[in-house]
Amino acid sequence: MKRLLVLLLFFTLGMLVILLSGDLMVLFFGWEMIGVASFLLIGYYGGTREESGSASIKALLYNVLGDVGVLFTLVMAMSWLGSSHLGLLGMDGMTWCGFGVLLGGWCKSALFGMHGWLLDAMEGPTPVSALLHSATLVTAGALCLWKLSGIWFGHRGLVWFLLLLASISILYASLHALWLLDLKRVVASSTCLHLAVSFLGMAGGSMVLVLEYLLHPRVFGFGHAVESLAAYGHGCGGIGSGFRERPAADERVSSGIVVGCLSLSLGPTL
Repeated sequence: MKRLLVLLLFFTLGMLVILLSGDLMVLFFGWEMIGVASFLLIGYYGGTREESGSASIKALLYNVLGDVGVLFTLVMAMSWLGSSHLGLLGMDGMTWCGFGVLLGGWCKSALFGMHGWLLDAMEGPTPVSALLHSATLVTAGALCLWKLSGIWFGHRGLVWFLLLLASISILYASLHALWLLDLKRVVASSTCLHLAVSFLGMAGGSMVLVLEYLLHPRVFGFGHAVESLAAYGHGCGGIGSGFRERPAADERVSSGIVVGCLSLSLGPTL
């Protein structure tokens, strides 16, 4: 348990570094911190469950591909400008580095084509699934894309690519969730869908609205959904199984599911 808590704290520290950084080199350092932490957390049961170990390796491979994109942008920024400060990266001549940023956000946020690792990552402990679903790991890709929008937004081809990628991801995540029977995997598909909507908004230039959108459903919807998932744990992973096995389910868990679903669907007052 101590090892799990230390890894969770290390993961949270990495997210804070990404959120508060004003320099691409510092951002990349936090980016790598959450990548290493997620690998260790997903593979927490690797010694006893083969699926957990293979899921952690799969997540590592997908995220390393995104790391290459961000690292490429960092190296080009240092060689071109001699600085990695975020305020300078929107200058003319840097737009051609935008695909590296898009690749990083694409892999980290598990959009269509790079979504395979997120569903398998549900093999980890339930608190780890909570971190992956809430405003943490997968949101880091959208946050990185938002903070580095000055690099890619001026390139028409990259904007159209992002529009197409986000649209396909929304359609796929919506349809894929219909035949999933594992509750944690359903919430993972919902994560992909909401992130794809935020990518679509960024491609449309609505940066302020995207930031508000990222904060609202993540804090409320996923917060309640994760509370419910943590309360049930692995014993009730199948949809409906928890309520059949525990007819007198805790009202707090039931209300968490209801409020979470309402918030995820942007219901009234939420």
